Amino acid sequence: MRKIIQRIPLYQKRNIGEIINATFDFLKENKRLWFIGSTAILLPLCALMLMMESNVVDDITYDLYYLTLLTHISSALVENAFAVVVATVAMQLTGAWLWTMQDLYANQPERLRTLTVRQALTAWLPKAGKMLLAGIIIVSINLFISILLQSGQLFLTLIILLTVPPVLLIGPVICLEKVGVWDAFTKAFRLGYKEYFRLIGVLLCMTLIYIALQFSIYWVSVLVSLLFSTLFGSLSINHLPFWGAVIIQFLVLLMWYVSLMASSFLLLSMGYYYGDLAQKVDDASLENDIENFENL
Repeated sequence: MRKIIQRIPLYQKRNIGEIINATFDFLKENKRLWFIGSTAILLPLCALMLMMESNVVDDITYDLYYLTLLTHISSALVENAFAVVVATVAMQLTGAWLWTMQDLYANQPERLRTLTVRQALTAWLPKAGKMLLAGIIIVSINLFISILLQSGQLFLTLIILLTVPPVLLIGPVICLEKVGVWDAFTKAFRLGYKEYFRLIGVLLCMTLIYIALQFSIYWVSVLVSLLFSTLFGSLSINHLPFWGAVIIQFLVLLMWYVSLMASSFLLLSMGYYYGDLAQKVDDASLENDIENFENL
């Protein structure tokens, strides 16, 4: 007898543990669509990062140390700003994909069971465009404030601390609600400041889980480096045979891909946290039921 899987409601009051459970349950239930869609989005971007990363063919020790996305981005801030831009866009597009899945899951009678990847990507495209526009606006505002406050680093840090948590709600609002970019900004800040410190707590908890996933990926890269060191007696990519260099670059690509896929947990959990917050503040489930009834 087939086990009946209960629908995971989007708009529901949840504590941190329930948000984590809902996130894992959603990914487990919809793993095929999540994997295919995320791979279609991330693999080309990871390949682009690999091509643009000048250091990737110089020193295998460097490559394997920076396989994880977090440490790679920290170095790329100085050495390859383009890699940071691509990684940021990858996170935005992945987030848009996951939140689009959440939206479709919540509003389709059959959830995502009968939905094809093409149909989901069609629904994702306009949301992805809004996400990129919102990202450009955020970066522009940050650059303007940074230029304006060049000598006021303490004040700039304070502004970042006050604005970053609500900013992270903009993506879920754009993808889960039928609103424009500006309305998404205003709603994200309105809701974000309602439970500002709880939002920070949820972010810290989810980020720690994400870092734990990244740490496991890092140790895989360490084991790979030890393997190649044992086989060839050198960690310099210039001393490896052609097939060894190809394998290494493929592993770098794979690790970047896995690192970005691991961010799915963090991004999807923000969608469920937004659902919790919208339910508490705006009673969003009632509004959604009324809207669905009017559309019948």
